[in-house]
Amino acid sequence: MCNSPFGGGRKSTAFEVSALAPGRGRIMKSIKLIFCKNLLLICGLLLVEHAFSQHQNALRTHVEMLSSPLLAGRETGSWGQKLAALYIQTVLGEVSFDQFQLTYIEDGGTIIINSDTLTYKTDFFYSGFDAHISAALNPNDFIVSPCLKAENYKLSSFDSEKIVFYLVDDWADFLERFGHHFVSNRYTLSGENWNKEIFLNAATLSASNFENAQLNLLEKTTIFYTENIIFPLYWNENNTETIVICAHYDHLGEQDSVYYPGADDNASGVAVLLELAQLLAQDTFTFSKNIQIVFFSAEEQGLFGSEHFVYKSLFFKENTTLCINFDMVGFVYANNPAIYIIDYAPGDLYDDVFGGIEDSYVQFSLIHHENFLNEFSSDHISFVTQGIPAYMFFTGLHPYYHSPLDTPNRLNYDAMNVLTFSLLELIIQLAK
Repeated sequence: MCNSPFGGGRKSTAFEVSALAPGRGRIMKSIKLIFCKNLLLICGLLLVEHAFSQHQNALRTHVEMLSSPLLAGRETGSWGQKLAALYIQTVLGEVSFDQFQLTYIEDGGTIIINSDTLTYKTDFFYSGFDAHISAALNPNDFIVSPCLKAENYKLSSFDSEKIVFYLVDDWADFLERFGHHFVSNRYTLSGENWNKEIFLNAATLSASNFENAQLNLLEKTTIFYTENIIFPLYWNENNTETIVICAHYDHLGEQDSVYYPGADDNASGVAVLLELAQLLAQDTFTFSKNIQIVFFSAEEQGLFGSEHFVYKSLFFKENTTLCINFDMVGFVYANNPAIYIIDYAPGDLYDDVFGGIEDSYVQFSLIHHENFLNEFSSDHISFVTQGIPAYMFFTGLHPYYHSPLDTPNRLNYDAMNVLTFSLLELIIQLAK
């Protein structure tokens, strides 16, 4: 030990160490540099994680607000639906309300097919009428179609004066999935070019060949209005293509004084779309395609909001080349998390679009249904019937679907967050 005038040994300073041992000085500088770099990296990761968790919390807030008892299930035309529209406007700011007319129908009556008499709500349901109908029909006056086949649901291919009979083979399944449309309130757009539709229980018919039909259908109608919500996220008049990204914000409302929250169906899709809109709006992207965000009403009553948008709205752009729809993207089975991509796009568009992004879905199985046609599935069908390619994202059906138990606490917000950022990457790729 060396003696020191300070009465004992003391530690050398970094400068003295450097003077005594230049090699050790360089090592210390390298350690400090590495430490600083790692500190910056950790801070950056913490900021990203903070932003990521912020959006996750926002997703939960959106779902809880839209599913709250105050909105009473967001039934089309109700105050709950109007409040949901105001909430969307509050989040996004400048939006346009595209109002359109709906007709509330109290319906009933009978139908005689050949010699079989069918009873309303037991053997058939109908929609799409804007007048009382009591008429005898021959086969030239109607079309018979298998139920739930979108290729038979192209409105432009039918004469507007024809009756479309949909034969339903599994009537119990049909009632479970769609019966609430008819048992409670039923709405339809009033217009000159819409088909008159009747869904028949095929098992009640004694013969498969239709020779004649006698319709005695009764209605009492009340007219009111509802709104789609349009948000032009990115617009450049020089762009020649428009992408529509959409979700429906209505639900079933109240039945027998019990409200249906509709957390997964479809507050989840609205929440993801709201966060995507804000993420895209934050950055200074330059896209070669316009992006139009649309929140549809009246989906639960028969896709009427999207049909109005595609066929009658001044907001619809003729240069629309793709629709991306989010419907029920919040409920994820823990033992089998999956994202279903329903593909209504011709050719190799799926591979072009998703070829480089599937790795983003590290927490999900990616399940691709190509040309899975179902005219009741969701609002993208209104685009498909116009020949516009479309994709629908959803996480699958579950026991709480269309029930009072579809509540916010059942959703997986981690999964919704991952999906949101993966879709952000996808949309940037598509729009560029």
